[in-house]
Amino acid sequence: MAVIGLVLLVCTAYCFWRVVESSGREGRTAPPISVTPTSSAPIHIREITPTEEDLTINEPDDSVVLVEHVTESYWEETGWHPEGRRLIGYYRTPSGSFEGYIERWRTGEPKFYIVRPPRELRDCEHWVCFRARGSGHYWVHFGQKPRTPDTGIVEIERILTEALSPSGTRS
Repeated sequence: MAVIGLVLLVCTAYCFWRVVESSGREGRTAPPISVTPTSSAPIHIREITPTEEDLTINEPDDSVVLVEHVTESYWEETGWHPEGRRLIGYYRTPSGSFEGYIERWRTGEPKFYIVRPPRELRDCEHWVCFRARGSGHYWVHFGQKPRTPDTGIVEIERILTEALSPSGTRS
């Protein structure tokens, strides 16, 4: 929901700017907006640099940064790939990467697994969410089920990062 709110906020600000721009007034009178995401869902923004033609048509304005929506999903961006009926990849943290897979990833009710999770995870409050399935495979139980591979991957990476951080920085 927070992502939808963020998108609506950005679209509203853009439409307002376009109305002001086309109304014949000089300069941009729309106040700058500050957007702070309220969820842990990844937001992908890539800066677009102006072309030479853009600079000759409009005066350069260092206070405006143009952005383009990136349509590539987080799982694609981080190297996950479909293999049969599974999505295969690695949960990545600053301390290492851990093999995993996602079943039913196209259904809206994905099931997340990790292979041989780190021992440090056993000391984490979230260890009860990791259920052994044999041969070093663990199913990850969520309180609120992720509807997309992206949200589940990001949450598992957050938990792993927390478990692998020095005990003084755990929240």
